[in-house]
Amino acid sequence: MSMPQIDNVSAGYVFVYDGETGDVLWTHEKIVEVIRGAPGRPARISDAECEHVRASAARIFRRREVKAVVAPEGFTVRENVRMSVDPAKQTLREIEDEPRSFADRFTDFGR
Repeated sequence: MSMPQIDNVSAGYVFVYDGETGDVLWTHEKIVEVIRGAPGRPARISDAECEHVRASAARIFRRREVKAVVAPEGFTVRENVRMSVDPAKQTLREIEDEPRSFADRFTDFGR
C-alpha cells in the first residue's frame, strides 16, 4: 500500500486593515493540504475564519478600527508591492513600493 503524496497549497488570503486609513495591518494566508493530482480546489476562507483573523489582529491593534477583507480568488502576493484597502469599497489596492529595511517594517507596529 502506497501513501498518497500531499501538497500544501494556498486557499486564500485575509487582509486586516485600518477601517479609516485603509492601511493593511496584518496578512494571513490559509494553507491547506491536498492530495497530489486530486481534482477540485481547496475550500475558500469562510466568513467565520475571516472574523477570527480580524479579532486576533484587533487584540494587538487596539487603537484602530480593525476590519478584514478576503482577497479575490486567484490573488497572489507580489514582491515590492504594498497592499492597502479602499475603505469605502472594501477592495484591495496594490501600491508599488521601495524595499524597506527590516527595522523600518516595525516603525508603525501597534499604532
